[in-house]
Amino acid sequence: MKVIVTGGAGFIGSALLDELLKTSDIDIFAVTHKTPLAERHQQIKQLSGGFSALTLDKIQNLQPDVVFHLARPTFPTLRFFGRWLAGFQGGYLNKRLLNNLRKGAPRCKLVYLSGSLMYGEGRQGEKHLESAPLNPISYARQYVRTEAPIVSSLSDYNNQHLVIRVPWVLGNGSWFNWVYGAHYRKNRSIPFFGKGDNSMQFILLENLAQHTIELSKDSAGIGIRNIFGNTILTQHEFATLITNQLNCDLDSSTASYEVAIQEAFRSNIELDTEYKLDLDSYEQFDQKLKELVDGFLKNK
Repeated sequence: MKVIVTGGAGFIGSALLDELLKTSDIDIFAVTHKTPLAERHQQIKQLSGGFSALTLDKIQNLQPDVVFHLARPTFPTLRFFGRWLAGFQGGYLNKRLLNNLRKGAPRCKLVYLSGSLMYGEGRQGEKHLESAPLNPISYARQYVRTEAPIVSSLSDYNNQHLVIRVPWVLGNGSWFNWVYGAHYRKNRSIPFFGKGDNSMQFILLENLAQHTIELSKDSAGIGIRNIFGNTILTQHEFATLITNQLNCDLDSSTASYEVAIQEAFRSNIELDTEYKLDLDSYEQFDQKLKELVDGFLKNK
């Protein structure tokens, strides 16, 4: 079996590679761009040039069974305009990728990772099923253009593509470190946004990687799937758990954060699913959170 992972050097991509390496009889190719793969992944075959490098010739030559698509174009220094530009570029590149897969490997399954911000704001306790309409907020307002060709392709009964939407993914890196960790190192406090009474739903990074691989092997795993854990806390409750472990204060002075970040952290989005899902437990969540916060203390 041959699989390609785009964004393999990223937050979720690295965890996915870890899980794939536990499985025998899989030939793994990781698409890299500016960020190299982690040292523990150096034995994996690398395809340089970003996911635009997945040309028709390359796909015809490799004949992948699954493409795990986690990469996004980014222009971080341009902030809002950069995301707007990345949204259009990503849409163009995804349309080209779909065309190349249709022509070069029509039996290949494309698994695309997306987020709950695509569903938009909900009332307290309201759940978003896979059939819920999209009403993107925060970063998703720009990136909805990136995934639009893939979502449109789901109506084609000739493909086996899958879009996975997830809530807050808890793991070492990404949003947890660059918001909570960075704020603590600078201010010795933990931020909370707005009133803090909105719900935050979580999934553990390792469990997301496992579920994603399982769905890629499941012939019924096509269309849109919501994957989430069993833990839902208010934003204030989540921040308080961190401050209790660090013995520090909450900090509501978050005006310096970009508007899109503030909107994401104030959002109230809970996922539900029309399919069976084995949820990770609160005990797993609590243990992982303690491990991550311990990392803040070790890197003061």
